[in-house]
Amino acid sequence: MQDDSKHLVSSDQRARDTKFKWEFFKLKIEVAALILAFIYILATSLGGALLYIYFFRYQFNPGGLSVADALSFSLTSFGFFLTVSIGLLLATLAGFSLARCIHFMVTSFFNWRARNKVASPEEEMPKRTREFEWRKDYEILLILSALTLFIFLWLAFTVPSGGRGLILTFLGIGAVLSCSVFGKFTDIYCPWRPQEGIVAQAMRKVPWSLRRALAVAAFVMAPLILSFGALQDSSLLVIGMREQNVSAKVSQDDFDYFSKSASSVGLAINPCRQLDATPVLHGVDVLWHKLGTYGLVRFPSMPVTADVLFVRQVTNEVTNSELKVSRVQAANKRCSEFLTQLTFDSSKEKMTDVGANMLDKHLQWIHAISSDSNILLITHSGKSADKNENELSMRQALRIKEFLMERFSLVDSRISVTSLGSTVPKKDCTTLKSSIDMKSCEGLSRRIEIAESGYVFMDR
Repeated sequence: MQDDSKHLVSSDQRARDTKFKWEFFKLKIEVAALILAFIYILATSLGGALLYIYFFRYQFNPGGLSVADALSFSLTSFGFFLTVSIGLLLATLAGFSLARCIHFMVTSFFNWRARNKVASPEEEMPKRTREFEWRKDYEILLILSALTLFIFLWLAFTVPSGGRGLILTFLGIGAVLSCSVFGKFTDIYCPWRPQEGIVAQAMRKVPWSLRRALAVAAFVMAPLILSFGALQDSSLLVIGMREQNVSAKVSQDDFDYFSKSASSVGLAINPCRQLDATPVLHGVDVLWHKLGTYGLVRFPSMPVTADVLFVRQVTNEVTNSELKVSRVQAANKRCSEFLTQLTFDSSKEKMTDVGANMLDKHLQWIHAISSDSNILLITHSGKSADKNENELSMRQALRIKEFLMERFSLVDSRISVTSLGSTVPKKDCTTLKSSIDMKSCEGLSRRIEIAESGYVFMDR
């Protein structure tokens, strides 16, 4: 009888333990679900805020966004923080060797001053309460850091000016973070303390670890805020909401409007190509597509970190449902095209200030070509050109040649000049009936093409 009662008690105890474990397991599942829901809501909110700032920067409203796009909002925040995290991780690795080098040079300088008694007696008196030193056993990591630093410096000298600033910003942040991760502070003797203000006295009451964390956070956040725009653009490239240097098929109405907008500022769309019947824009940046009613397209294509403040460009909204992006591999050779009517004064061979500015900004790729590459300068005088206009077109081409030699330090033998007259029109204007449309269409054919030798022209 006693054994039976013990068996019943143990059975009840096991049942209660099993029930408790099950209830505890369900509680953990519910807590995990609440945490995931909170993370999703937070990511969606942050993504929505990032997109709002992005649209505000480009003065653009895609329209048609709804709550159903919440997953895309969370993907935006994921892409942004992934871009920042990877950048900071690599920058910290590269900054390790940079900070070690700077610390070695500074320490060597002060040691030299002490040995040669350059410092005054007041400077020799220790004023610090902590001294910085590097942690040991990081030799292999230091080698990897030096290789990463070399890649950072190489990129800094090859990317556009805006990208150079972003890379150097990350490198500076990485140097600060590496001091916090791979270094440590040790207490040293200090016979006296300098006079301190109210703020310094208040900070003395804050624990040292918290003060160091606040200082590192300030050094990291300030540069990130200043480079927020480039980071945001890069994150949208990561998640595919933005495309760079692609071909985009749009509606015919959007294509015609885009062409007129570009020609109004002296730019010819689809550079060094004839405009065929298919409404396709080549060499453009799709700043926004996939979500909403409208997409945003920019010409000419510019790197996300390029200095585009003074570069003439066109940004237009297009119908998103008819926007098809083709990621065709960009040609290795470069070619730029400019309208004659805005590059030169009317019926003259004097270059306008606008034309000189356009050539200067859009031909920066000449600096990157090899010394054994030549430049092809091709002028088109348009369909209705006569002998005088062809001669004027050639004189204008020679003026551009002089500009290239002066501005980009090119020798005469590296630039070849060719005039194709009216043999390769930009667009077929024979179907137009209005004289105004005909004049505007023929104006597109009066143009100058500047290409690197080896560039393949698709229409000749």
